[in-house]
Amino acid sequence: MNGTVTKSASEWGNLVRNAYSGYSGPYPLVSIWQGSADGMVNKQNLTEGMKQWTNVHGTNQTANVSETFRTADHKVYNNSASQAVTETYLISGMDHGITVDPGNNTDQGGSTGSYSFDKNIYSSYYAALFWGLIDGNDGDDGDDGDDPPPPPPPACEQWTAKNSTHLTNGRAWASWGFYYATGSNQYLGYGSW
Repeated sequence: MNGTVTKSASEWGNLVRNAYSGYSGPYPLVSIWQGSADGMVNKQNLTEGMKQWTNVHGTNQTANVSETFRTADHKVYNNSASQAVTETYLISGMDHGITVDPGNNTDQGGSTGSYSFDKNIYSSYYAALFWGLIDGNDGDDGDDGDDPPPPPPPACEQWTAKNSTHLTNGRAWASWGFYYATGSNQYLGYGSW
């Protein structure tokens, strides 16, 4: 982790692609956080990770956004569809650990400790925001706890058909004559009954 291995973006990207050469699905969004004073992990790893994941996503290593965000140099790299696919945060003066921002605002949280430092950025919140796990507000943006309840989940669609029909319509997959529901992998049975 404190090494100084450098590779070209395509060399790094090939390591990911060659790990499972038959994979054709989407790759994850990557958020890389690094302290500028980290004595455990070489800060060059931030650059090498950025090169790898921008290459995997088919974009270049020129940031579309380059800003100072509170105590960090923040960069965002977009793909050809202008979607952010990789981001980096270099936290000024931070040693090895995570950055927290204790407080009660929506974008605050965490507590300081051996490996968590108050650098006015709650890294868990901003990583979740980047990954699309949260939307960045508390519902009505009043931050007063009176948000409306979330809508109920959509009703599941129930299908009654032969397993072979489920397979044909993409609702199931088969292996050695056994049928499984697509998504949940629930066992549906054997044959086409």
